[in-house]
Amino acid sequence: MKHFLLVLLLLGAAPAPAEPLAEPCAACHGARGISDIPAIPSLAGQPADYLILQMILFRERIRVVPAMADQLQDRGDDALARIAAFYAALPPVAPPDRGTRDAALMARGAALSARMHCGSCHLPDYSGRACPPSGKTTWSTPCGTIATISASAPIRR
Repeated sequence: MKHFLLVLLLLGAAPAPAEPLAEPCAACHGARGISDIPAIPSLAGQPADYLILQMILFRERIRVVPAMADQLQDRGDDALARIAAFYAALPPVAPPDRGTRDAALMARGAALSARMHCGSCHLPDYSGRACPPSGKTTWSTPCGTIATISASAPIRR
């Protein structure tokens, strides 16, 4: 066993995730949920509710990313919940040092955030919180999940 692990380390292979359902995810999102691919997001430490929502949107092809839809097409909601719980429990990636902030841009962002009431869900410090079940569609959040999704991937209607 020691020799097998040594060979894996020498070949640069990452260990498999602890959650077997997340094994296919590791190829792009990293075994510990931290992606090395610039266009692929890291999942470690993301809120489970957010991850489940995104996976459902991919699976149902509402958020159109063919590679994700193909991976998730045969996964039930329980499997998505297990995958989301796995990644949510991992320590998040450290934020990059962005250097000096533009004070004028920060002020404009703060004013927009206040006007849009972003702190009602994301909290004033943007640490976020789990969304309470609304009994409505997934589009009922104040900031509008549609706006967030449309900024990152086209929505098929």
